[in-house]
Amino acid sequence: MLHKGYSRSNTVFRIVTVLFLLPLLALLIWALTDKSDHPQLLGRYSVFYAFGLLGLTLCVAFLVWCFWRPRPFLIRWVGNVYMLVISTVVAIICAESALRLLDPRDVEYLHLVPYQAAGMVSHPQLAYVNPTSVSYNLAARHVHLNFHGLRMDDDIPYDKPVGEKRILVLGDSVAFGAAVNQGETFSDRLERLLHARTGEVWHVINTGVNGYNSEQEATYLRIEGMRYTPDVVILVYVPNDTSPKDTLASHHRYWYRFPDWPSPKPALPSGPRELFDRVLHLSLGYTLVRMNLAEISKEKFSSITEDAGWAYSRAWLEDAANQCNARAVPFLVALYRGKDEKFLADLSSSGIDAISLEPAWRNVPPDKRQPSRLDPHPSAAVHAEMAVVLLQALQVRGWLASPSDDRRHLK
Repeated sequence: MLHKGYSRSNTVFRIVTVLFLLPLLALLIWALTDKSDHPQLLGRYSVFYAFGLLGLTLCVAFLVWCFWRPRPFLIRWVGNVYMLVISTVVAIICAESALRLLDPRDVEYLHLVPYQAAGMVSHPQLAYVNPTSVSYNLAARHVHLNFHGLRMDDDIPYDKPVGEKRILVLGDSVAFGAAVNQGETFSDRLERLLHARTGEVWHVINTGVNGYNSEQEATYLRIEGMRYTPDVVILVYVPNDTSPKDTLASHHRYWYRFPDWPSPKPALPSGPRELFDRVLHLSLGYTLVRMNLAEISKEKFSSITEDAGWAYSRAWLEDAANQCNARAVPFLVALYRGKDEKFLADLSSSGIDAISLEPAWRNVPPDKRQPSRLDPHPSAAVHAEMAVVLLQALQVRGWLASPSDDRRHLK
């Protein structure tokens, strides 16, 4: 009887060992075909990656030995390890399922947001730009990009027809409208308000691109924005615009384009490192932990001017202002949120007209201001109020009146 019991446990142990061995062996073979970004050994692997391969090889060899020469002490010891691994995986799957079911702190929305970055297209001067002529859905929100990569329903040509007026909007995800549906951005709403207010043909050209900073916005204005011959330029400023964009390669992992994007099924990972990165970022638990750690570690500034990158950002804002001044085009910087008097005063000292869009946020109930408790982007309701604040700013500055209107007023 004892022999039969040992034989049965031996058989079960070998079956479980094979179930662990085969995936590890396949992963090892796949990992051996990969190549590190900075190879140091054998012209193929980095030192860190080589250690990983060595560890994986040892695990495979150990499992082969366990399968070939099972002993009672191995069955007991390794069997406990198997149970620990299996129970851990089951616990993680249950926790992930619970997160997706309960969705605490609206983490599911943040998990979907990086999908937009998967569609970016590389650019030699801007690092990346929006794709062109594409539509996709982000959760329940629809996004459409025209043939210039602008989030607009209309394909606006560069040449401006006689009698048409244009406002060019520069910015990042706030201007793009990352949290709202097509037609709900403040640019869309401002265009409708301008038409109702003046009865004239207006186009508010939304050139926002997720993740852009002041350098990219000023560069975009130079190489692309001015081609639309705008009558007014508005730059929506977000505090993280002070973050310099380094080389294209350093940000490649965040915006690289899947070959079949905008399909919800991305291309297969090219190697083990990308596989690990994909699995990690598909986890809501990882997303929640990462966002909480970012919130804890985030530096708190009483003013944007205290940020180490402010001088860099201000220099590029001045560059954008100079481009507009050279063409006699009014330029306005709109701080997307908060009452940062030092920020506004510093820009004023540089001759840059600036306002805060904080009144738009105050006009919306606190629980309706953001699409998610973890997402600081303005909701559709705030976008609507932002359009009103911007319309008022344009009216106060007299930027809605055409030269002919001014001459009639003088008479």
